[in-house]
Amino acid sequence: MFHLKINLFLIHLIIVKNYARTVPEPLCSKFSYDEQLLEKMVRVEFNVNNMEKNMLETEMSMRKTEETMQETDRSMRETHANMMDTERKIQEAQQKMAETHADIMTAQKKMQENLADINENIKLLEQKDEMLEAKRGKDVVAFRAHKVADKSVADNQVFVFTKVVLNEGSGYSSTSGYFTAPVSGIYFFNSQLCGVVNKYIQYAIVSQGDTRTSGLFMPYKHGTCTSFSGVVSMRMGERAWVTINGNGSPSSDLIYEDSREWNYFSGFLIR
Repeated sequence: MFHLKINLFLIHLIIVKNYARTVPEPLCSKFSYDEQLLEKMVRVEFNVNNMEKNMLETEMSMRKTEETMQETDRSMRETHANMMDTERKIQEAQQKMAETHADIMTAQKKMQENLADINENIKLLEQKDEMLEAKRGKDVVAFRAHKVADKSVADNQVFVFTKVVLNEGSGYSSTSGYFTAPVSGIYFFNSQLCGVVNKYIQYAIVSQGDTRTSGLFMPYKHGTCTSFSGVVSMRMGERAWVTINGNGSPSSDLIYEDSREWNYFSGFLIR
């Protein structure tokens, strides 16, 4: 501001000096000359003041423009910094997404490997179950049959029980009356016979021609039943059956049977 005032003062002196040089020689009185000179100097000073005012206004406008430009520059710098920060965050987010994608791919691969292991284990378990089931099928032997085919059997005739309700291991034959051991082991057999009154029955459980259980039974009333059992050690392929060794009347019915009194033969593998 100080430099501007000095420049304006110098400009003022230069204008007054130049104007004085251009003033012609006075034609009138000295008073008239001074008056004209003073008037011109006043106009010059007015013009200089206007110039000073305009220069001050121009300086203020330039300062405002400079401030505006500085503010704009600062805003642009902040905007640029924000853009750089945003770009950095985007790059970090992209890197994070890439890492997350890699983690997901790794997890998927691990899941596929685990699933393959699980499927393999399931197959092994299924094979093991099949083997156990096959083994269990050999170890589980049990049968039960009732309803005799012939009620007037002769001595040493095999009782044939025709209605099979259980036959695990397929050891019993409803056509021959024989039980054939599918595996070697110890078996438990049980049978029930219902006799006709006043007719005795000498019953027996036989295995391979040897009597394993024997007894004598005479009903005291019509339809009385007796049961008997035995434990037999058998080899695979050996047979067991129910028969009679003697009877009171071979030509007529010895066995009675209805919906309540059943004649049956059953057995199972102990071990």
